[in-house]
Amino acid sequence: MMAPDESSKPIGYIPIADCEICSALDEVETSFTKYDWDDLDRPLPPAAARLKFFAAFDAYDAERRHIKRCPVCGIFYEYWLTYDYYINGSEDEEELTRLTPAQAKHFMDEATYEALMQQARAGLTDAQPLTRRYAAKCLVSHHMERQEMPLAGEYLAHPDPEVVKGALFFLRKLANDGDRRPEIASIKTAIEALVQHADPDISSGAQSVLHCIKIYEKYR
Repeated sequence: MMAPDESSKPIGYIPIADCEICSALDEVETSFTKYDWDDLDRPLPPAAARLKFFAAFDAYDAERRHIKRCPVCGIFYEYWLTYDYYINGSEDEEELTRLTPAQAKHFMDEATYEALMQQARAGLTDAQPLTRRYAAKCLVSHHMERQEMPLAGEYLAHPDPEVVKGALFFLRKLANDGDRRPEIASIKTAIEALVQHADPDISSGAQSVLHCIKIYEKYR
């Protein structure tokens, strides 16, 4: 990976719900553009344009795949651009994915990372649902990187539905992408307990993860 742009260091930590840029973006944002078919265009939200280039995975593909960073709160994003050429016009698609500190750990020193983890723990009781969801996502990611799946699974049994959503939806994204399925399968019981949850988003999210686990168990 190419050297990062140090000019994009964050001003300082603020909860994600208080960030004017990141609060306007979903965990994953996508766009679609087809040449000369303006009625089909679906651009990224305006807030995405305010993110700053941070580092490229390699010089050859720097424009198509790189890391962006929020200049307000410092959160990292992975950016992908794909394009295809067709007789009736080219098609471009973008994907912008919000990363956790664990997923971007190699961009920071240990002290910064530990400070972010402390902030994530505090974020579990923040007044804003978005901050609680992102805090849970960050903590689950942290425990997964440390091979602490039982601790990651504890957030699925949290009394706050927003914390459960943050943890579960992160696992769903990983499972749907085909990533970390063995680890996720190890907390299958915790996920099964959510199928009958009163919140339909949690119930359907659990079913989606279990479907991925079933596929993994069938072909492992």
